[in-house]
Amino acid sequence: MFGIGFSELVLILVVALVIFGPDKLPEVGKTMGKTIKEFKAAVNKIDSEIKKEVNDVAQATGMDETLKDLKQAEQSLKGIDKNLKDISKINPLKNEMDDLSQDLKKAENVMKGFDKNLKDISKINPLKNEMDDLSQDLKKAENAMKGFDKELKDINKIDPLKTNDTAE
Repeated sequence: MFGIGFSELVLILVVALVIFGPDKLPEVGKTMGKTIKEFKAAVNKIDSEIKKEVNDVAQATGMDETLKDLKQAEQSLKGIDKNLKDISKINPLKNEMDDLSQDLKKAENVMKGFDKNLKDISKINPLKNEMDDLSQDLKKAENAMKGFDKELKDINKIDPLKTNDTAE
């Protein structure tokens, strides 16, 4: 009703009651009702007269068929518009694609969180540094053992006992 809600209507009635008082309020309401009724009747009369004149002019100029065609085209366009709106509501692929897109975004966020957690774990892991140090120490020991092994081979080459044993 003209975009007026219940609370606005109550406010208007309260203001009218204050302005006109309880005695004159029914008379004012009756008068307003009659005025609105007469206004609607006048608007309808003018509207019907305009439509009658347009139809008379259209018939006199031979445009009545064109007016009928235009009305049919308007109805067809309204039907097409309604069908397009219905199709957009029914389209299941669009909804599925939207759902998949949202699921992919959620999975991407989870993976980002997982990647961040892995990085955080590697920062927190106290054994990692010790393991790295032990690995370096093992490599140094291995290199030292290779050097020691080489020295043993060199020592065996110049061992005087071996030369004395072979000389006898």
